[in-house]
Amino acid sequence: MRLYHSSYLKLSVINPMKGNDRHNGEDDRAVNQLVVYLTTAEDEIFRGKGVESVATYKYVVEIPEDDPDLFLDEKDFVFRQEYNEALGETDTTKWYFFKRSTKVQETLEWDGRKYVKRNNF
Repeated sequence: MRLYHSSYLKLSVINPMKGNDRHNGEDDRAVNQLVVYLTTAEDEIFRGKGVESVATYKYVVEIPEDDPDLFLDEKDFVFRQEYNEALGETDTTKWYFFKRSTKVQETLEWDGRKYVKRNNF
């Protein structure tokens, strides 16, 4: 499965971390755990500390859907379903967390308007 990870850092391997920007809606299985957050959304806008911005890099990884270390973020999934129903929207974005390091398959860099493919680091 093709998934995306946003970052301001130059990476060749994405390592699990315990982040400072976690939120109360975090899946209980990821709370205080070292994880990598991944999304199905290629165009996801990174939000941190109440400020909307675009991450410098978007990394593409390939992880089998049945990988035992890959988990659907169930709290986020339920929230999005309820939100979409209330607004009549059809957003199908899913968030996952992954419990081990993963190699970057493709690097995209924000050029001020869109993400463009770059050589991996």
